[in-house]
Amino acid sequence: GGSRDNATYVPSTIEKYILNHSIELGYDKPGAEGCRIWKDDTLTPIEISTALNSYAKDLANYSNVVNSFVPTHRDLLKAIVKTGSHDVCVTARLHPDGIQALFPSNQLSLSKSGFIEPLTPPMRDHMICENRHHIMHLDYLVHDFEAMCRKLKPWSKRILIDMGASLEFHGSNQPIVNLLNQYEKFGFVFDHIYGFEITQIPPKRVYEMLPEKLIPIYHWINLGVSDEDGHKLNPLHSVLKTFDEDDFIVVKLDIDTPWLEDSLVKQLLDDKDGVFHKLV
Repeated sequence: GGSRDNATYVPSTIEKYILNHSIELGYDKPGAEGCRIWKDDTLTPIEISTALNSYAKDLANYSNVVNSFVPTHRDLLKAIVKTGSHDVCVTARLHPDGIQALFPSNQLSLSKSGFIEPLTPPMRDHMICENRHHIMHLDYLVHDFEAMCRKLKPWSKRILIDMGASLEFHGSNQPIVNLLNQYEKFGFVFDHIYGFEITQIPPKRVYEMLPEKLIPIYHWINLGVSDEDGHKLNPLHSVLKTFDEDDFIVVKLDIDTPWLEDSLVKQLLDDKDGVFHKLV
């Protein structure tokens, strides 16, 4: 249980179980297989395996509802500024009774940004356990756009910090494009996108590949990120800290260097200066 106004994180039952039993499930060992709990019902108590299966059905239904959603406002923040009200946020609601009504399994976790997917192995769409073609799919991510909308202030800036920036914008299934399109579909139009990428790509090619709508807002930083505290190439320091807790900030971290990813995630979690948890 919990409410949207609760600033603490409330994990779902299955997330809590997996975290509390990670060692006996074998997740403390190198090469642990994330799909095991989806394939073998005997690995977890009956109430957990039942909840996992129920959540999987809810998630499939949620994905269908998201795909069939018809937007009525291109830019929710502009509407909030124009009307002086958050009433427009209801147009991002996926169900008359709120997003949790789409999940009768009651297995969504609750964050300060509303309800989100529970953290479960294999840390991707669980459908890859049946078909590897799902490996790039983002259907497993749950976005509570109405809750996020209600947190916007008229002066909020909408920011995406993309560490490990993909610039293959014209493929049929590019995750970053799908993510941006989904946010845009629900009325979240980013003001700034900061793309960090270590692979050298000529600026001419970068901006030729960018969709025209991103040209005014895209900042291409063709350098690898640093995890050094206070370093200008540590985006958590040089970019994230320049914004305000009233801003809407999304951090995407996918740099395929596990030790560096772990270090940056730990900085976010430890939040030694008490800043990050207000921003992200």
